[in-house]
Amino acid sequence: PIKENWKKVYFFGCLLGGAIEYFLSLFQELFFGTISWNYTNRLLNIDGRTTLPYMLFWGLLCLFAVYKIYPFVSNIIERIPSNTGKILTNMLIILIVLDSSISLMAIIRRENRSKGIKPATIIGELCDIYYPDEFLDKIYHNAKKR
Repeated sequence: PIKENWKKVYFFGCLLGGAIEYFLSLFQELFFGTISWNYTNRLLNIDGRTTLPYMLFWGLLCLFAVYKIYPFVSNIIERIPSNTGKILTNMLIILIVLDSSISLMAIIRRENRSKGIKPATIIGELCDIYYPDEFLDKIYHNAKKR
């Protein structure tokens, strides 16, 4: 029902986008000790983690997603047979979990390397080989120590 009222879609898009940006920034700082963005010097910022102008942009992006992207994607998804859709969904979930896990392990290993802690497992050793600091600096180039 909310889709019928574009003002509510916009408002909740603003709130949701700002909240996600805020809490991801907080999570990153608390758990990894790094900061990837700082809006302290921006107009109408909220603890330097998000700003009201960016939240307004998130609302616009939400309108675009709900009224333009979602109908197009939904139309394609509805053409996929149910069993195939379940298999594809499970495959995507597995890929996302693997990707997120590898990224998290690489970041944790980077932190441990900076403290001089040697890898305790083969996974740590593989992270040292395939995800050295130079590589992670390129991927997470905005992440600065607090």
